[in-house]
Amino acid sequence: AVLRRTLADYRAAGFDPQSSSLEIRLIQSQEDIRNPQITQRAERCS
Repeated sequence: AVLRRTLADYRAAGFDPQSSSLEIRLIQSQEDIRNPQITQRAERCS
């Protein structure tokens, strides 16, 4: 969620996501970090 938000913000602002000045959006992602939504599930294989 943090990386997705960071890339979306940079693309919306017209910045290059490959830029060395890319800052991760940790503060804006606090709620996602504290209460993450489950988007993928693992399945045990044997």
